[in-house]
Amino acid sequence: MFEFLIRIAQTDQRRTGQRRLALLIFAIALCARLVYVLSASPYATPDSDTYLTVAGNIYQNFCVSRSDPAAALCTPSWAAIICPAIPW
Repeated sequence: MFEFLIRIAQTDQRRTGQRRLALLIFAIALCARLVYVLSASPYATPDSDTYLTVAGNIYQNFCVSRSDPAAALCTPSWAAIICPAIPW
């Protein structure tokens, strides 16, 4: 009967060690991922300025235009109507 209790105690010790190892691996992976995310520069494409200008006009002035959103001119342009990423 005592052997059974000793085996249970050893099994619990092994599980505790496995849990600690899994937690350590998770913490290392999380730290590595956070360092990668925080050190990476923001992603930008050549069309990012166009997207941001058109989005700013839609948000601030309720128009689709490539003019400056702060000026609120909303001059229509063909380039603002088509998606900037499509090379038509």
